[in-house]
Amino acid sequence: GVKQQIETNRDEMDGLLKRSLQAPPTAMCIASIHIEHATRALERECSELKDIGDVQLLTPQRQVGIALFYYMGTLCADDIMSYPPLKQRFTSCIETLGNMFISGEESQCVRLLATVLQNPNLSGLMGPHFTPSVASPSIFLQLYCTLVESDQTSPDLRFVLLTKFDLGQWLNDRKPRLVERSQIIELAGKALASAGLSPPQEILMLHGVFRHHLATLFMFDFPQHYGEVLSLTLHHSETQALAPDTWYDLVNALAGARCRPGLSLAQVKEVINRYATEQRALSVQELRDTASMFGGHFTKERLQYGLYGLYPKYRVYIEPLSIFQGMIGHALVVATLQNDRGSLSDKLCEQLWPHLCGMFSPWLAPYFTRHLTEPTAAWIQQLTDDRSVLPPWIVADGGHANKMASMFVECIRFVVDTLPVASSNMLSCVWQFYVTNFAHNSIKDYILSVMHGNLISLPWQRFFPTLQDMDLMLKVVDQYLPDCHTFLGAVFIEVPWYTWVAHSATQESSRAHASLLHLLIKLANEPNVRQSPKITPLLVESQQFAWHLVDCNSYESVTNWFVMSYDPRVILQLTGEDWSNIDMAALDLLEMAAGYSTKVTQFHPSTLRKRQMFVRACVKLVLSSLSRHKQLVTTRQDEIRAAVRRMVDKVETVVTHSVPGPQKVSEAGLLLTEILALVNQASNSPVSTLAVEALLGWLSSRSTASVVVSAL
Repeated sequence: GVKQQIETNRDEMDGLLKRSLQAPPTAMCIASIHIEHATRALERECSELKDIGDVQLLTPQRQVGIALFYYMGTLCADDIMSYPPLKQRFTSCIETLGNMFISGEESQCVRLLATVLQNPNLSGLMGPHFTPSVASPSIFLQLYCTLVESDQTSPDLRFVLLTKFDLGQWLNDRKPRLVERSQIIELAGKALASAGLSPPQEILMLHGVFRHHLATLFMFDFPQHYGEVLSLTLHHSETQALAPDTWYDLVNALAGARCRPGLSLAQVKEVINRYATEQRALSVQELRDTASMFGGHFTKERLQYGLYGLYPKYRVYIEPLSIFQGMIGHALVVATLQNDRGSLSDKLCEQLWPHLCGMFSPWLAPYFTRHLTEPTAAWIQQLTDDRSVLPPWIVADGGHANKMASMFVECIRFVVDTLPVASSNMLSCVWQFYVTNFAHNSIKDYILSVMHGNLISLPWQRFFPTLQDMDLMLKVVDQYLPDCHTFLGAVFIEVPWYTWVAHSATQESSRAHASLLHLLIKLANEPNVRQSPKITPLLVESQQFAWHLVDCNSYESVTNWFVMSYDPRVILQLTGEDWSNIDMAALDLLEMAAGYSTKVTQFHPSTLRKRQMFVRACVKLVLSSLSRHKQLVTTRQDEIRAAVRRMVDKVETVVTHSVPGPQKVSEAGLLLTEILALVNQASNSPVSTLAVEALLGWLSSRSTASVVVSAL
């Protein structure tokens, strides 16, 4: 069987070789020569008629040439094309006819395209004569639509035909109407969407041509189609029908850059900064509209699909989207500055912040269900009945969220760097945005870590908090929000408080100083703040502030907090402890705020009460230290006695130097009453014993001229 089949195949091969080596039939040779001569004669005659402009005679000649072109195409079967002499003859004739009667002829574009699509084997012969760029807008649209919808055709053939559409040249030559250009945009978008998120390998080249066409239309007569192309791209991205490269095409077309996946933040910043400073095509209003478009679109998406934020749906687009939003944000800053030269910084911030915040909020801000002005989708409501907040992302999307957060921060940084006078106002907006959205116990640490890591990089040393900002700081510090306290402490330590105090409004000075005192004392006890080398100098420097403006109620509140929260051993001045320097500086600050110092020259009507509160706080610290650390009663008796003596010494020096003569004894008596609480402990209390010993020792070295002796 096998041997017989081999012999049969050999016989067939021998027969094929013999037939191939035979000379072609004489009749066929004569016929092919006649066809070629006729074709060339037709070409010469048409050329002569064209030269003399005889349209009446030329028309029938053209009709013959066109008919012959298509007829010869129908004869190009496989058996003919497999015979080289015939193939060469047919190819030559079709090329001659195509060049003379088909190429550059608008009337032939539709028929030729249909013929090639129906007979893909003719693409090599007829395809070169397909010239859609000469077509009128209506014909061009018809051709383009046919190719877009011929998705059953070979991708390679569609690619070859599509490359014939020199869209840029056609737009410049034909000047199609706006509505016609919009139709092409729709068709290109449809083609890109049909390719899907990850186009198969076999259509990548075709996909690339459609992408190029969309980018060309995006930039043509810019910004005529700017908003239209963005809307289309956003629409198809909703269903993840668009490849991320399409977004990169728009970014690169707009910026004149070559952005690609995987760029570092530094590289992206370079592109964005150059675009923002050089672009003049988009007006400030168009940039605002773009920011509003993106903010509104993604807010709607968040409410419809964002149970866990936008990232599960849009994570594949995050890089180009963040770059695009960064470009718009930066360009808006420059355009606003150029549009409103000489405007006050607060006005500039009022113009910039709502748009920057609105554009990035759908990506970054938690949605508190009770505060939403628009309802979420029904399916989200069913799943969140017992939840007060919709997180902006989940743990797995932290990396994507970080890209968007870093771009938001870069926009803010650009404002601060470009408009130094607006720095404080912009940072104030950021701080209020942070507290409103993130300083809540329902916000998870993985969200806070992303926001803190980015926001802390802003130049907070340019931040001059308003009283509203101070109130928000106090609101944060008075809640159990450890991570937020850490962030607040890092911000607080950077603020130039000495300058801030010097420039605070006179009518608000009392409230400002009271708030600052609370923050200084409370934040100085935060672990991350205590690690900063800046905190001790700040506490020391702040002793010079006008603490006499602080009323006794505010002062009492902060001293009570100090007694409850700080290490009470600070009153014993134990050296060599890790906490001692900061705690002592904080205690010294409270002392100055009470006006309990010989350095104080200005007083509040309630200064005496504040002094009493401070002495009372010192007494509580002594009692608390001995209660918590009972071993001190036996191991640190000298330090305890010294602490009591220092309290009495302070009464002596402060009253002597700062109280008018007639009031010295009475004020000293009030202060000593607070100290004597140490003596008035239980009879067997070691604290009482040590306090008595300290007092007797102190009195034994004083004369009756002492104001303390007189008061006792």
